Amino acid sequence: MSPKARHHLNTMRPSRAPRHHPVPGSDDLVSCVAVDVNNRPTDGVADEDSRALAEAERRWPATRERLLAVEGPPLSPLEVSALLGTTVRDVEIARQKHKIVGVPDEAGSFVYPRWQFGADGPLPGLRELTIALRDDDPWTLVIFVLAPNARLDDETPLDRLRRGDLETVLRTAAAYGEHGAA
Repeated sequence: MSPKARHHLNTMRPSRAPRHHPVPGSDDLVSCVAVDVNNRPTDGVADEDSRALAEAERRWPATRERLLAVEGPPLSPLEVSALLGTTVRDVEIARQKHKIVGVPDEAGSFVYPRWQFGADGPLPGLRELTIALRDDDPWTLVIFVLAPNARLDDETPLDRLRRGDLETVLRTAAAYGEHGAA
Protein backbone atom coordinates (compact mmCIF):
# COMPACT_ATOMS: atom_id res chain seq x y z
CA MET A 1 0.00 0.00 0.00
CA SER A 2 1.39 3.41 -0.91
CA PRO A 3 2.11 6.04 1.73
CA LYS A 4 -0.74 8.18 0.41
CA ALA A 5 -3.23 5.27 0.59
CA ARG A 6 -2.02 4.34 4.08
CA HIS A 7 -2.37 7.97 5.20
CA HIS A 8 -5.95 8.25 4.01
CA LEU A 9 -6.90 4.84 5.32
CA ASN A 10 -5.56 5.85 8.72
CA THR A 11 -7.44 9.15 8.66
CA MET A 12 -10.77 7.48 7.83
CA ARG A 13 -11.14 6.75 11.56
CA PRO A 14 -10.73 8.90 14.65
CA SER A 15 -7.12 8.87 15.75
CA ARG A 16 -5.42 9.54 19.03
CA ALA A 17 -2.55 11.11 17.12
CA PRO A 18 -2.42 14.90 17.44
CA ARG A 19 -4.11 16.54 14.45
CA HIS A 20 -1.18 18.89 13.84
CA HIS A 21 1.21 16.00 13.18
CA PRO A 22 1.13 14.06 9.91
CA VAL A 23 -0.30 10.58 10.28
CA PRO A 24 2.20 7.76 9.74
CA GLY A 25 2.33 6.81 6.12
CA SER A 26 1.89 10.35 4.89
CA ASP A 27 4.41 11.84 2.50
CA ASP A 28 5.85 13.83 5.43
CA LEU A 29 6.52 10.82 7.67
CA VAL A 30 10.24 11.54 7.99
CA SER A 31 9.60 14.96 9.47
CA CYS A 32 7.10 13.72 12.06
CA VAL A 33 8.89 10.63 13.38
CA ALA A 34 12.31 11.23 14.89
CA VAL A 35 14.42 8.12 15.38
CA ASP A 36 17.86 7.64 16.85
CA VAL A 37 20.66 5.62 15.26
CA ASN A 38 19.24 2.40 16.75
CA ASN A 39 15.91 3.11 15.00
CA ARG A 40 14.07 3.70 18.30
CA PRO A 41 11.53 6.49 18.59
CA THR A 42 12.98 9.47 20.46
CA ASP A 43 9.82 11.24 21.54
CA GLY A 44 6.22 10.61 22.55
CA VAL A 45 4.83 11.71 19.18
CA ALA A 46 6.95 9.13 17.37
CA ASP A 47 5.80 6.42 19.81
CA GLU A 48 2.17 7.37 19.28
CA ASP A 49 2.62 7.58 15.51
CA SER A 50 4.28 4.15 15.47
CA ARG A 51 1.39 2.69 17.46
CA ALA A 52 -1.16 4.32 15.15
CA LEU A 53 0.63 2.92 12.10
CA ALA A 54 0.84 -0.55 13.66
CA GLU A 55 -2.87 -0.40 14.45
CA ALA A 56 -3.74 0.64 10.88
CA GLU A 57 -1.60 -2.18 9.50
CA ARG A 58 -3.26 -4.66 11.87
CA ARG A 59 -6.70 -3.57 10.66
CA TRP A 60 -5.72 -3.47 6.97
CA PRO A 61 -6.78 -7.05 6.01
CA ALA A 62 -10.33 -6.54 7.32
CA THR A 63 -10.50 -3.04 5.83
CA ARG A 64 -9.24 -4.34 2.47
CA GLU A 65 -11.98 -6.98 2.42
CA ARG A 66 -14.63 -4.40 3.35
CA LEU A 67 -13.48 -2.06 0.58
CA LEU A 68 -13.48 -4.88 -1.96
CA ALA A 69 -16.98 -5.99 -0.97
CA VAL A 70 -18.66 -2.66 -1.74
CA GLU A 71 -21.51 -3.57 -4.12
CA GLY A 72 -20.62 -7.27 -4.00
CA PRO A 73 -17.56 -9.49 -4.06
CA PRO A 74 -14.72 -8.50 -6.38
CA LEU A 75 -14.51 -10.02 -9.83
CA SER A 76 -11.79 -12.31 -11.14
CA PRO A 77 -10.02 -11.49 -14.42
CA LEU A 78 -12.10 -14.22 -16.10
CA GLU A 79 -15.35 -12.69 -14.79
CA VAL A 80 -14.29 -9.23 -15.98
CA SER A 81 -13.41 -10.58 -19.42
CA ALA A 82 -16.87 -12.20 -19.67
CA LEU A 83 -18.57 -9.01 -18.46
CA LEU A 84 -16.72 -6.86 -20.99
CA GLY A 85 -16.76 -9.40 -23.81
CA THR A 86 -12.98 -9.47 -24.12
CA THR A 87 -10.01 -11.66 -23.23
CA VAL A 88 -8.26 -12.02 -19.89
CA ARG A 89 -5.16 -10.55 -21.57
CA ASP A 90 -7.15 -7.46 -22.57
CA VAL A 91 -8.34 -7.13 -18.97
CA GLU A 92 -4.69 -7.17 -17.82
CA ILE A 93 -3.77 -4.53 -20.41
CA ALA A 94 -6.70 -2.33 -19.33
CA ARG A 95 -5.56 -2.66 -15.69
CA GLN A 96 -1.98 -1.74 -16.59
CA LYS A 97 -3.22 1.32 -18.49
CA HIS A 98 -5.41 2.29 -15.49
CA LYS A 99 -8.61 2.01 -17.52
CA ILE A 100 -9.96 -0.37 -14.88
CA VAL A 101 -8.96 -0.86 -11.25
CA GLY A 102 -7.40 -4.15 -10.22
CA VAL A 103 -5.97 -4.72 -6.77
CA PRO A 104 -3.70 -7.55 -5.68
CA ASP A 105 -5.21 -10.26 -3.53
CA GLU A 106 -3.36 -12.34 -0.93
CA ALA A 107 -2.07 -14.71 -3.64
CA GLY A 108 -0.66 -11.89 -5.76
CA SER A 109 -3.35 -12.16 -8.45
CA PHE A 110 -5.58 -9.24 -9.28
CA VAL A 111 -9.25 -8.83 -8.43
CA TYR A 112 -11.54 -6.11 -9.67
CA PRO A 113 -14.02 -4.16 -7.50
CA ARG A 114 -17.58 -4.48 -8.88
CA TRP A 115 -18.46 -0.82 -8.35
CA GLN A 116 -16.37 0.21 -11.37
CA PHE A 117 -18.53 -1.67 -13.87
CA GLY A 118 -21.91 -0.53 -15.08
CA ALA A 119 -24.27 -1.44 -17.90
CA ASP A 120 -22.09 0.51 -20.34
CA GLY A 121 -18.79 -1.04 -19.20
CA PRO A 122 -16.07 0.40 -16.99
CA LEU A 123 -16.68 3.64 -15.15
CA PRO A 124 -15.38 6.49 -17.34
CA GLY A 125 -12.49 8.59 -16.02
CA LEU A 126 -10.49 6.02 -14.02
CA ARG A 127 -7.27 6.69 -15.94
CA GLU A 128 -7.64 10.45 -15.54
CA LEU A 129 -8.41 9.96 -11.87
CA THR A 130 -5.23 7.93 -11.34
CA ILE A 131 -3.24 10.75 -12.96
CA ALA A 132 -4.97 13.41 -10.84
CA LEU A 133 -4.25 11.45 -7.64
CA ARG A 134 -0.54 11.30 -8.60
CA ASP A 135 -0.31 7.77 -7.23
CA ASP A 136 -0.20 4.48 -9.14
CA ASP A 137 -1.26 2.45 -6.09
CA PRO A 138 -4.77 1.18 -6.90
CA TRP A 139 -5.68 1.28 -3.20
CA THR A 140 -5.31 5.07 -3.23
CA LEU A 141 -7.93 5.25 -5.95
CA VAL A 142 -10.24 2.73 -4.22
CA ILE A 143 -10.09 4.58 -0.90
CA PHE A 144 -10.55 7.97 -2.58
CA VAL A 145 -13.51 6.85 -4.70
CA LEU A 146 -15.40 5.20 -1.84
CA ALA A 147 -14.90 7.78 0.93
CA PRO A 148 -17.32 10.69 1.37
CA ASN A 149 -15.52 13.94 0.62
CA ALA A 150 -16.24 17.37 2.07
CA ARG A 151 -15.29 19.01 -1.26
CA LEU A 152 -18.14 17.03 -2.80
CA ASP A 153 -20.71 17.97 -0.15
CA ASP A 154 -19.92 14.70 1.65
CA GLU A 155 -20.84 12.60 -1.36
CA THR A 156 -18.44 9.94 -2.57
CA PRO A 157 -16.46 10.54 -5.73
CA LEU A 158 -18.05 7.32 -7.04
CA ASP A 159 -21.53 8.87 -6.79
CA ARG A 160 -20.34 11.97 -8.63
CA LEU A 161 -18.57 9.92 -11.33
CA ARG A 162 -21.73 7.92 -11.94
CA ARG A 163 -23.58 11.19 -12.52
CA GLY A 164 -20.93 12.28 -15.02
CA ASP A 165 -19.27 14.94 -12.85
CA LEU A 166 -15.73 13.93 -13.79
CA GLU A 167 -14.27 17.46 -13.77
CA THR A 168 -15.29 18.14 -10.16
CA VAL A 169 -13.97 14.75 -9.06
CA LEU A 170 -10.66 15.39 -10.85
CA ARG A 171 -10.25 18.76 -9.11
CA THR A 172 -11.00 17.08 -5.79
CA ALA A 173 -8.52 14.30 -6.57
CA ALA A 174 -5.80 16.82 -7.41
CA ALA A 175 -6.14 18.25 -3.88
CA TYR A 176 -6.36 14.83 -2.21
CA GLY A 177 -3.59 14.33 0.31
CA GLU A 178 -2.45 17.94 0.33
CA HIS A 179 -2.16 19.67 3.68
CA GLY A 180 -5.50 21.19 4.55
CA ALA A 181 -7.29 19.40 1.70
CA ALA A 182 -10.70 17.96 2.42
